[in-house]
Amino acid sequence: MNKFFTRSLLLVVIVSLFSCAAEDRDDVQSAAFNGTDLSTTLAPSDLVGTWNLSVMQADTPVDLNSDGTSNNNILNETNCFDQMGVVFREDMTFTATNAKLGFSGGIDNDEITCESGRADSGTWDVDGDVLILDINVGGIIYTERKQLTITPTTFAFAVTKFESDKYVSDPGDSSASPIRILSLEYAKN
Repeated sequence: MNKFFTRSLLLVVIVSLFSCAAEDRDDVQSAAFNGTDLSTTLAPSDLVGTWNLSVMQADTPVDLNSDGTSNNNILNETNCFDQMGVVFREDMTFTATNAKLGFSGGIDNDEITCESGRADSGTWDVDGDVLILDINVGGIIYTERKQLTITPTTFAFAVTKFESDKYVSDPGDSSASPIRILSLEYAKN
């Protein structure tokens, strides 16, 4: 089960959303990890606009760039997710730019590869504090539901190791293998 959870750990879900000031990236403690409940009933107008991934907080520190320093914010360890973002339109359609991090092996299975720039699209809606995405992938519609934590300038949600299988290919013994949950935060552009 560890290998299965690990394989899908590091990427950002199509619905990944969190943010923070760049100078605070090392100290970010998302509401998903510190128990703060900032959720509320969302209106579609709360989300309309362009959002960029600003924090990808792991529940355990990792050293993906092999600089000897582990970090909970994955964005400080790789530039793979730098272009990730989502645009929510008033007509209830969206486009998300995503990436996938893979561990290709090497001596210690920590050589990483990045597939970035993948675009996903579909329709969206909100129900209370839940974002609902109907994502068109190869003509098949997949529905994702994520409970959001939202502030006036950010929104965030958690991705479990099981869910992240779509986004991370991990052989099970990489430096990212211990991660069980990611909290993604997007900042409004």
